[in-house]
Amino acid sequence: DYADRPAIVDNPFVADAAELEKQLDALNADGGGDEPESLLEALYMLANMPSSAPNEGLRTDAWRPVNSGRRFVIVFTDAPFKEPLRLPKDATLDTVIVSLMTAKIVLHMFAPATLSRFGTLEEVDKALWHKVPVTVGETAQKALEDYTADQSKFQKIIELLAKTMTQQSADVPVAD
Repeated sequence: DYADRPAIVDNPFVADAAELEKQLDALNADGGGDEPESLLEALYMLANMPSSAPNEGLRTDAWRPVNSGRRFVIVFTDAPFKEPLRLPKDATLDTVIVSLMTAKIVLHMFAPATLSRFGTLEEVDKALWHKVPVTVGETAQKALEDYTADQSKFQKIIELLAKTMTQQSADVPVAD
């Protein structure tokens, strides 16, 4: 439950790599303690964010127009997601999938391989579930922590994401 915390931390969109690095450095995984998580609500909120108009300049509070660039959402989680959603009331996993596909969001999920429901989110066009291995007797939380703590492995993850984004973005014309 996130009654005392927002579903997402809303950082403005930036065009500068150093500014993005500052935003990422400021992120902390904290809170929680209960399962499942409100991931679907956060994805629904992202999919339904406003878009700038086709001839409008870039806005820090809105996606670019749907056909002017790729929209990427990257998720790191160690827990299953809640269903149904509270916002919008009684929405379902299918509601989220349709919203993500309508918004043409490319979804990359890093979640333990033991969380089979993430396979359903792979129905989103171009979605990828990067299955974090969980050894017998290990918690999902520990598996994700170990997976991301190894800097050489994490560097490879970031390089994979950058390569995927570059390849998929090359398929879409970017507005001037």
